[in-house]
Amino acid sequence: MVSRDMNDINDQPISFTDKSSGDDALLGIRVVGDSVGLTLSLRASGDVEVFMGADEIGRVIERLQAARAAIHPTT
Repeated sequence: MVSRDMNDINDQPISFTDKSSGDDALLGIRVVGDSVGLTLSLRASGDVEVFMGADEIGRVIERLQAARAAIHPTT
């Protein structure tokens, strides 16, 4: 596993267009102590941020991988 500086993770939001609303969106990921914070932002609707531990992040990653496979089975 490649070790990354926490600032690398904290400073690189992912921008995209929300497929449902067409609004500009951002996904932020930040590490604070022993928690990972996920922030979702829509330009027109504001932000939500949640913090979770390593076990919860593992489950989120598994679900995201399964969702990606469901919509794009070759990746």
